[in-house]
Formats: sequence, C-alpha cells, structure tokens
Amino acid sequence: MILRLKMPDAAQIEAWREANASAPLSYSAVGASLRGRVPEGFVPTHCDQRLPDGSFEAAKVALDAFAMFPPWVTPHGRSDLGAIVVVTARLGVAVSNLCRVVRRVDTSSRYGFAYGTLDRHAERGEEAFMVERRGHEVWYSVFSVSRPARAWLWLGYPLIRRLQRRFVRDSCVAMRAAVAGA
Repeated sequence: MILRLKMPDAAQIEAWREANASAPLSYSAVGASLRGRVPEGFVPTHCDQRLPDGSFEAAKVALDAFAMFPPWVTPHGRSDLGAIVVVTARLGVAVSNLCRVVRRVDTSSRYGFAYGTLDRHAERGEEAFMVERRGHEVWYSVFSVSRPARAWLWLGYPLIRRLQRRFVRDSCVAMRAAVAGA
C-alpha cells in the first residue's frame, strides 16, 4: 500500500509497476475468486448485477477498459494475464495498491479476469470481475476473497470492510452504466 496526499502521476505509476514486475503474490489460493471458493481465514465480498439483454459483447469491452471501476477508484494497467495493475482509491488521501492479473476466462458464455494482491497491498487475496450469459440474460459479477495483509491493519478492518462493500456495490453500478451507454 502506498499512501500519498495527491494522486500519483504516470511516471510514479510506471515506476511502481516496473519495480514490482516480478513481485510474488501475497497469498496462495490463486484462482479462488473465479471458483467462488473462500479459503480459510479469508472473507468474501460479492455482487451480481443484471445487465441489459444482448449486452455481452459490450460488457466484455467494458471489462477490458476497466469501466467497472467506480469514479473514486482509478486503475492503471491492462487486464492481460500477468499484467501489473495499480489501483488508486481517493479516500481523502490517495491509497495505491498493486495487483497482478492471475487468471483470464474467455468462453462463449463467460468472460473476465481475476487479479491477486502483491506484497505492496493492504490486503491479501483476489478479486474476479466476470460477465456471463445465463440463458438470454447477461450478468456482471464481482467476487473477492481477502484479509488484512499485516497485523496492524486488523485495527482498521471495520473501515476496510465498509470500503470493500462500497467498491463492489459501486462497481456493479458503474458496469451497468458503462454497458447502458455503449
């Protein structure tokens, strides 16, 4: 986790991405979020949002453009397998966390990716962003499993959980708006 008084600039973000290109993941349950599995000691956060019928292709494009991120969170990176993503939340201060895309799904009925936390993240765990065809319906889902990365972060865990629930809820709203505007 990197705290700053103002939003990081492009050079800082690129430096963080390069410095962490080979950083290990901070958890071992890789792929748990895509399977909907909650490893022992982790807490799930989940949201499903029905999207307009026929919006599967538009939702795929929106996912790859990170359009599912709410306005108070700025992602930097790509959704390619192995890519480092810097996610910065504006919470009075800029809080940046580093993740790596660990899984991709691309079938005729499911599309999305999961990224996992690196050591410079406040949490340990994984988050999956997925669009699915369920019959004629199209659904967007966010599923994460996480826990604080360091003992002292347990002190702020109630606030962290509130922010996680807000992010997931706001992500569902942002995705619906992105697809509706496509």
